[in-house]
Amino acid sequence: MQINSLGLCRASEKIYEKLEVTGLEDDQHLAVVVSDGCGSPLPCELFDLGNSEYVAVTPDLPIKEASYTLAAVDSCGQVGQTEQHGVDFEAAKWQSRINYRLHKDACAQIRCYDETHPADHSETSLKVMQVTSCPICMKFRIRLRFPGAKPGKLRLVLLRAENLAPVASDYTPMGEAKLPAEGPGVPPDRRITVTVNVPWDAEDLIAYAWEEGQEGLLIQQRLNKSGWDAMRQQLDNLFFNNAGEDPYYDEWFRIHRTTKHTIGLQRKVRFELNPKFSIIVPLYKTPVGFFEEMITSVEAQSYANWECVLVNSTPNDLELKTCIDKATERDRRIKVIELEKNLGISLNTNAGIAEATGDYICFFDHDDLLEPDILFEYAKAINNDRAVDLIYCDEDKIAPDGKHREPSFKPDFNLDLLYNSNYICHMLCVRTSILAQIEPNTKENDGAQDYNTTLQVIERAQRICHIPRMLYHWRISENSTAGPAEAKSYATEAGVLALQSHMDRRGLKAKVTDGKVPFTFDVAYAVPEPTPLVSIIVPTYEHVDLLRACVESIFEKSTYVNFELIIVENNSRKQETFDYYKSLESDPRVKVITWKGLGFNFSELINLGRSHAKGDYLLLLNNDTEVITCDWIERMVGNAARPEIGCVGAKLYYPDDTIQHAGVVFADGAAHSFGGMPRENEAYFRLAVTQRDAIAVTGACLMVSAELFDSVGGFDTELAVAFNDVDFCLKMLSLGKFNVFLPDVELYHYESVSRGFDEDIEGQGRLRVEDSLFKQRFARQFNYRDPYYNPNLIPRRPEACYYHF
Repeated sequence: MQINSLGLCRASEKIYEKLEVTGLEDDQHLAVVVSDGCGSPLPCELFDLGNSEYVAVTPDLPIKEASYTLAAVDSCGQVGQTEQHGVDFEAAKWQSRINYRLHKDACAQIRCYDETHPADHSETSLKVMQVTSCPICMKFRIRLRFPGAKPGKLRLVLLRAENLAPVASDYTPMGEAKLPAEGPGVPPDRRITVTVNVPWDAEDLIAYAWEEGQEGLLIQQRLNKSGWDAMRQQLDNLFFNNAGEDPYYDEWFRIHRTTKHTIGLQRKVRFELNPKFSIIVPLYKTPVGFFEEMITSVEAQSYANWECVLVNSTPNDLELKTCIDKATERDRRIKVIELEKNLGISLNTNAGIAEATGDYICFFDHDDLLEPDILFEYAKAINNDRAVDLIYCDEDKIAPDGKHREPSFKPDFNLDLLYNSNYICHMLCVRTSILAQIEPNTKENDGAQDYNTTLQVIERAQRICHIPRMLYHWRISENSTAGPAEAKSYATEAGVLALQSHMDRRGLKAKVTDGKVPFTFDVAYAVPEPTPLVSIIVPTYEHVDLLRACVESIFEKSTYVNFELIIVENNSRKQETFDYYKSLESDPRVKVITWKGLGFNFSELINLGRSHAKGDYLLLLNNDTEVITCDWIERMVGNAARPEIGCVGAKLYYPDDTIQHAGVVFADGAAHSFGGMPRENEAYFRLAVTQRDAIAVTGACLMVSAELFDSVGGFDTELAVAFNDVDFCLKMLSLGKFNVFLPDVELYHYESVSRGFDEDIEGQGRLRVEDSLFKQRFARQFNYRDPYYNPNLIPRRPEACYYHF
């Protein structure tokens, strides 16, 4: 076999070389031989022009020279003669320039040949999906498309362009998908997705992949420094600058705060109901400058029916007293209570409440600031719903340099998030008649007095209203809870006491402890006694390897023993599948039942499983999941047994340890929260690692009591594949229940590996129908607004939204 170069040219960071190959036998063809990546030759793509001529495509690299290997392969796939062909990168530069001038037509024939003849090679792409929390590593997902048959074992290598040294060869398979056929008689393509770690400092790299035992490359792509820089910037924006850390938030806030013109219009508004607000402000060693700014923000309110009760517990501070006197002279709505000494924040506040004459009591810290329209918004909310007993708003912090930062874009009332921390916080506004019904705070509540008040109020409140606007500003100072956590360690202790007392009053068997970070709490709910039976329902189709991993993880890792396992068989055909079922049924806790319908209908499979279940609680589980947390069932049962809970969900990871599910959010469509983020990423508001209520949780791992399941008629069989779990969760909300996400219940989820993705025409059509049906139901119930997702975060229009987590 002899190889002759007929010329080359450079384009698109590649070298295109025309080769003449002689000496091949009649039953032989030319192929590129790839190795295992250790000291591998230059990756190359080869295209047959006919008449013993070929185009070889290699990446244009910043090295002197390299080579690739061509082989004569017979019809049986046996490799015969091999020849190495060298590429001189330095010489290629001037050879290409000369050829473009002297042999323009020849260059045009081979230039970008791989791009103009896509039928001759696989369609491939490399897409950045997420980055790990490790500062030296990026995590990439690479998608490869294979025409026709299912691919064999994939081999993937990333090389440094400057010396062809491997930088990554290990990867995590992320699943395969069957893609729609591109025409009649054309076999459908398959797509495989893998994740590979790449050094954070990567500059020029080349990626190539091949099927083990097959000829030719599946992917060959060069990634240069400019591309990496763009990717790094994308990753910075996506993962390291969430709403709580964004340096541009101050600019956003100043654009979106209420204008002076609007404030003027608000002053002219006459509500049908004009509630009086009593703003309680305990003063203790308050800096005069802070006091002046604080009281000015009260006097600037566009809503006029208010009083401000100042409780001064530092009577010896003559400068402060002078400022207080001027304020009371300036505005009769400001009054002062002089205490002989400091009694502590709780008792000082109680003294102010005792003198309040308003319909609602507002709690305001002496070093914070109000937006001028906060009382107007509160009054408007009360006029919209006169049953409102508690109101709160969004808040941020003011740094010593005067800039606004660390915004808290809060959800509407979220019970489990409140149990994790006092997210309601400011500006807490409570109906006076409700406040009169609760136990007043004592000194042991100091530091968590607002939290204790809130927990007692929600036990009695008819309506709780959240105003999703940034209306309250903490001031970051040395002694504020907005400052260092160690400034008020006693606040966490008081918070534990307040929350434990709340649990005890509710009759819940729960243990409250300090959370992992200051000002947060962990609640462990006890499993009911006697221990209830849990029915684990697993729909499945073929893929014995996935089902086996799922079942083994249940039996080997679960510390909860009182469960039954119901396998719902869905039209499998392979004998190995039924052999495995037979082996499972030797365990009396396992039951295999068969669905006799056609196609795939997840809702019918679940409902059938329920009809055979004997448990008090149903645990719906996909066959492509794998248990990580040993006490997962105990945690789920403890929460499912709470009287206010509907569905209980878990945290699911892709096999590459990125988040697949952390609750469902509805933002212009239902989606998994924080999908694709690294497992360790806490995300905005720590919501990825915080137990909280969500509009829905995924049916891939969902627990609900059998009684509640039956009360809503189970899953809706009209929603055969998509949105059935979300729809089921909406039914729980319609009953007044909460759906709770448990971040400490963790499983792997090899999403849709067993059934595949809906990418064919039939699947896409069904998806559109089910999406439309779900949105109609959602609109009727929530008017397209997720109550657990702050509307400032919804990305409907770039100019109108702030941040999307």
